[in-house]
Amino acid sequence: MATWAAENIDLGWGWATSSRWCSVRPWFPRSPTLLKPRKRSSSHRGKLEGLREGELKAKRGTLLRLLARAGIVLAERESARIQACTDITTLDRWIDNVFGAKDATEVLS
Repeated sequence: MATWAAENIDLGWGWATSSRWCSVRPWFPRSPTLLKPRKRSSSHRGKLEGLREGELKAKRGTLLRLLARAGIVLAERESARIQACTDITTLDRWIDNVFGAKDATEVLS
C-alpha cells in the first residue's frame, strides 16, 4: 500500500504516480516555453516613458534654476530651446556649462 505522497506528488518527470490530477507542482518547469524571456507589456513601456519624461522635466527645472541663480537672463528663443530639448546628455552638458558662464550663449553651446 502506497503512501499519500507517493500517490499524489508528481516529481516533475512528466508522469504522476497516480492517475488522479496532481495538485502539487514540480520544483522545475516541464516546458522550455516557461524559460523564454517575457515581452515587455505596454504598461511597462508607459512607466518607462513616464520616468524618462520626469527626468527630463527635473533636468530642465534644474537648468532654469541654475541660470536664474547665476543671473543669466534667457531670451524667449533660448527658453523655448531648453523646453524643447529631449536629450538628457545635452541637458547635463548645459547644466555643467552654467558654472563659469557669463551669458546664455555660453551655456547652450
